[in-house]
Amino acid sequence: MKISIFTDEFKIDDVIEALDIIKSWNMKWVDFRGRIFGKPIHALDDVEFKQLRSLLDERGLRVACIESSLAKVHLPDETRRNEEAEKLEGIIRAADALDCRLVRSFFYWQPRKETPDQLGKLHELPELMERTLSMFQPLAARARDAGLILAFENCGVATWEVKAFINALGGNNLGLAWDVRNGWDWDVDLRGDDETAYIRDLTRLTHVIHVKGYGALPGKPDYIPYDRILPVVAAEGFDGPVSIETHNSKPDMDNVKFSKQVLDHLRECIPAKP
Repeated sequence: MKISIFTDEFKIDDVIEALDIIKSWNMKWVDFRGRIFGKPIHALDDVEFKQLRSLLDERGLRVACIESSLAKVHLPDETRRNEEAEKLEGIIRAADALDCRLVRSFFYWQPRKETPDQLGKLHELPELMERTLSMFQPLAARARDAGLILAFENCGVATWEVKAFINALGGNNLGLAWDVRNGWDWDVDLRGDDETAYIRDLTRLTHVIHVKGYGALPGKPDYIPYDRILPVVAAEGFDGPVSIETHNSKPDMDNVKFSKQVLDHLRECIPAKP
């Protein structure tokens, strides 16, 4: 298990400054999404990728996950799907340049705004499941051919919808980008009386864990118990990134200080290796 962090969560335009901060915290891993030379990760050109790789190498840092927005749109038309296919080509270039095959993705199912009555129900709607699969299949095939590992985030969808989609799509390069904050309260019935079994079940599917600052620190009413979650995750043998996606909800604290508090707490929660 390795702790990583979204560089753009600092809200710093200069990626060099962000990387220097991360290095000063004795971290070894970073996640990239947007605000890299003013662009999202998939939009960088070859020269910029080389520059970014040099910045990482100089600081002894590596990329844990490419946190893309691939397919984060609800049942799009052909024009938008073509745009997403181009985005994937940029992601593949990033994966090659940065030596990282793990990519956060979505799968064209984001009903929260357009059809909220269908939220959480993809597995109950076979015609829509088939439509979603048909739309995403070209991206899945291209990603598989490029050697990417896709981790679908439970953002705008439920964890059980992600599981159902993965099972329907098939392939050994698929998994969950488990945003614990997004799922913890929604999955209350799944947690039931056996929280440990719930954590184990999701861990077996998970390639990357997202930790939002909202609810990540103890002593708050909405605290997510990472002090209970991460030891179970470790016991299951999870060796992927635990990535801080700060989402600062504390207006009295800047993004860097808040991110550091989350990092310090996670370091306390992850059991030491024997």
